[in-house]
Order: sequence, then C-alpha cells, then structure tokens
Amino acid sequence: MIRDAANEVLHSRVPEGFQWIEAYGQYYSPSCGFFYDPNTGLFYHSDSETYYIFNDDTQQYEIYKCMRKTHWKSRSNKMKAKQLFAGALDRLDQDAVDVCEVVFDLTSKLSLEDRDGVDSELETHSSLSSSVR
Repeated sequence: MIRDAANEVLHSRVPEGFQWIEAYGQYYSPSCGFFYDPNTGLFYHSDSETYYIFNDDTQQYEIYKCMRKTHWKSRSNKMKAKQLFAGALDRLDQDAVDVCEVVFDLTSKLSLEDRDGVDSELETHSSLSSSVR
C-alpha cells in the first residue's frame, strides 16, 4: 500500500506525452527526444548528452549538466571562465565554450590596446612636461 502510494506520487509528476520505457526504467517523449527520470526529476537529451531540469516558474528546460567533453583552446580562458562562472562551468556546451573564448580574446586584446594607448599617452605627457621645464 505504501509502495503504491509512493509510485502514484512519482508517476503524477510525469509530464504529458512521456511514455514509460521498462528497459530504461525511465519515461521517454518521442516528440522532444527527452528521457525523464522520476527519481531525480531530471530530463536527459541523448543527442546533446545533456541533463536538464524543468523550471516551473519560467516553464522552460534549463541545463543542469552537459556530459559531452568540451575543449578549451586557451588554458587562461578556461581559468577566467572558472572564476566568472564558478560551479556552472559544467553546464557549458562546446558552443558556449567557443563564444567565451572569442569574448575573452577580444576583451584581452582591447584591454592591451587600451593599455598601450595609455602608456604612449603618458610617455607623450611626460616628455612634454620635461621639455617645458
């Protein structure tokens, strides 16, 4: 009786359109390609190798964890991402990693150009000051 009640609660949380697949012990939706594990409440998309959680407030799936390995071209960019995103780094897929690397490289180049401009401005200013004296 208690087991039946627990099963009923678990199955009541199953989203519409999901069918029980006995071999996997999970539900599957052919329309969206997600598996649903009623024990964890997580959704899994096998094509992208990504776990999702459903946000009831926004009614959207949010990335819980991306299982596919990502490749960072720059170790320093990966370190920047770790500082900025802390525990969310494992939620990034390869596309997000690529975007981060482009943005980090651009900001690095811009800050170097800015610094070079400031340095040359300071040199000009100091040479003018010394010639006035």
